[in-house]
Amino acid sequence: MTTVYAIGSRTTGHVTPYKQNCPAVATSEVPKDSKKNIFFTYSGDNQTFQSGYLGITESSIRGTLHIRFKKNNPFYAKNISIILTCVERGNLSLGGKRNKKTYTCFLTTVDQRKEVWRSETPDGFQLIDEMDIPFEFKLPNNVNGSLVTSSSHIKYNLKAIVYRKAKWYQSSEKSVSIDFPVYRYIFPMPDLLQPGCFKVEPNDNKTKTKIDCSLLLPKIYFSPNEEIPFQLKVKFPDPRVSIKSIQFGLKTCADITFSTTRSPFFATYYSSKKRVKVNEIRMLPDSNNTDVTIELKIPVNEDVISTTNSSITKISHKVRAKVALSGDKDFEIEVPVIISRRTSPEVHDQILRIQSLMNVLQ
Repeated sequence: MTTVYAIGSRTTGHVTPYKQNCPAVATSEVPKDSKKNIFFTYSGDNQTFQSGYLGITESSIRGTLHIRFKKNNPFYAKNISIILTCVERGNLSLGGKRNKKTYTCFLTTVDQRKEVWRSETPDGFQLIDEMDIPFEFKLPNNVNGSLVTSSSHIKYNLKAIVYRKAKWYQSSEKSVSIDFPVYRYIFPMPDLLQPGCFKVEPNDNKTKTKIDCSLLLPKIYFSPNEEIPFQLKVKFPDPRVSIKSIQFGLKTCADITFSTTRSPFFATYYSSKKRVKVNEIRMLPDSNNTDVTIELKIPVNEDVISTTNSSITKISHKVRAKVALSGDKDFEIEVPVIISRRTSPEVHDQILRIQSLMNVLQ
């Protein structure tokens, strides 16, 4: 099966995840009614040009470049090249309308070029009409996945350049380029899958009665389309203090670093947020007036930005719960978690077997 990758529009918010520009169209063959004479496709069950699990296994960008020119409109080409790039960019505007300054930084992390076809004719130019050219680029294991925020982005781009005979009304190059998403994966090591208990530090607890609060997570590694279940345990020294409501959610933090500014730009965004009142709170049976245990769940959306640590942009996530009290000051607790795409169960088991074998050999 071949999937044609189309280009459309994309919108960005305060801190928004990378979204595919336009829904891909699945078809069993290259569409005959396509108006483009140079275009890319990716094949198989993939949802993009990416093959493999970047960050865990070898990963590559593979697809097919299609050339479609009508025979009554001859096209003479000398050679064809495909370029794969990944660019990190950060933008920051400071000041008002009169003294506004914009800081921009660039970092190219991938820049690969391949010549996929060359003319064999003596004069260097060959007549072409229909061609299907497969290509593949190996991705370095240390590059990050795609992301887009209001102040930074990491974008992957494929560009095909056809060198042709120049005419007075056209240049010697004809090109086509597309942006496409690349996903990075984090292998869940055993310590990331262990339960954790986190308490409110004394310096952060501003309540008068010094309430003891802890947040229990089954693990700290989660993936998109997964729920984050947690327990909130609260001990009240004073029985006159009680819970009015709880606001909780998954907070995404974007830290954009600019070498030209003294301090980095920092932004937050709640990918999931909910507020429940005391009559909506589910408490465990062993709860009482002074010792309360609450169970809550946070959904992780499909389009949440994965945890990222690049040279320009750092994306982190926190489970946050703010407790409103009756008879005392409100307090909050935040726990860092990792959000990343997960490999298939088959690949996960295969990697575990390889690691176990390596440990035995060592």
